[in-house]
Amino acid sequence: MDFRIRTFTPIWTGDVKRESIKFRDTSIIGSLRWWFEAIVRGLGGYACDSVGEEKRKLDVEKYKKGNKPEELICPVCFVFGTTGWSKRFRLEIDGELNRLPFVIVKADERKGHRGWFLGTRESGSLMGTSEVKVYGDSWIKNVLALSLNVSCYWGVGATTILENTNSSIPKYSIYLQIYFTLKKPHFSKDDDEFYIIDNPIVKDKVFKLPMVRPTMWKGALRFAAIKVFEDWIYEKLNKSKIDKETVFKERARIVRLFGSEKGSQEDYLGRLCLLAIRGSLPTGEKLKEEIKKINKEFEKWLIDKKYISKEVPSRSGRLFFYPTFFEEISLDVITPLSRETKTPVRGPIYFETVEGSKGTKSIFRLLYYPFDLIARGELDEIEKEMKEDLKFLAKALKKMFYEIGFSAKKSSGFGVVEPINDNDVKVDGFKSDEVKDILLNTIHQS
Repeated sequence: MDFRIRTFTPIWTGDVKRESIKFRDTSIIGSLRWWFEAIVRGLGGYACDSVGEEKRKLDVEKYKKGNKPEELICPVCFVFGTTGWSKRFRLEIDGELNRLPFVIVKADERKGHRGWFLGTRESGSLMGTSEVKVYGDSWIKNVLALSLNVSCYWGVGATTILENTNSSIPKYSIYLQIYFTLKKPHFSKDDDEFYIIDNPIVKDKVFKLPMVRPTMWKGALRFAAIKVFEDWIYEKLNKSKIDKETVFKERARIVRLFGSEKGSQEDYLGRLCLLAIRGSLPTGEKLKEEIKKINKEFEKWLIDKKYISKEVPSRSGRLFFYPTFFEEISLDVITPLSRETKTPVRGPIYFETVEGSKGTKSIFRLLYYPFDLIARGELDEIEKEMKEDLKFLAKALKKMFYEIGFSAKKSSGFGVVEPINDNDVKVDGFKSDEVKDILLNTIHQS
């Protein structure tokens, strides 16, 4: 199998002298392995940590006794090799990339990593076109072709987290941006132990800008999605009970978008499913047993529908989130009062917030990527499931932005936004016009 690599942005590899002089086969193999691990885990399979203590080694004694290697090591190690087992292919690079100057920002070691500066020494980066040849069995080539297809969009080599100047995104994916203005202040608590007040807002570590982390967006939107699912159940229950298949299909949308359920969220969703199917709930220990039972049934349903596997009953979601940054920090104060005497119990308590101001907009960004359907080759299902997912996602976005908020102190109304206009929504990628219509129609629906 031969293919050609043409760079859109610089490739950074690095050698023992931290110089990027040559495009090495080990660089591309390492990147392909990394992306294959992500694909395997995303589909519910198991991939060991190839550089950590968890790394599997081939048990030579068991191998000599007749055990198959795929039973002794994970599928990624089987393809790319591990201790005692060589990789199942050979990769050669024909042609050199051009070395170009590339100045990077790095920590000032003289100040103990306190502060940043532009590197005074130019470090090489690689640009151009190169031919790559792969030798191996046909199924191995298919595995590498899939990993290569993903890595072409997300990068090979080091420093792939840097902004890609090419506007292309993975095929069949959707990149969504929503510009918003805060209606009520946003509050979140940072983990900075040494600060002038007890309740600092979450900030970027380098530039100290207030921010919403991707994990915070995911948590807030998942919570809103659960509330959308709950509203759907109560609306249906006003008419009649709901059959189990319909309930599981609706619940599966949350798993498809956000990944596997955990802990109290799983129990809460199990309770909702039980209510929807039966119309009422038992009490005491019987309720706990029934919740466990319905969750086991839902897990089996997910396995049958190929959302997860028996070996690893978990998966990643199709949504990938980005951070949001704000410009200014405000200071707020509360004073707790005694319920009996209405006098201050303690305080005042100071905490940092971000407040909305007219003319100032922040950006919420996410990527929808149906990697599981692409990996299984179910391309005919992508458009259908995309529309189902995005209708559900739009309802969750509306509930998060307008009703619940994405901030701490949600019960006090923190973190809700002003009405979103048509021009505030930007969509790029697969069926972008249809996707934008779906989002806007749902968000504006009264």
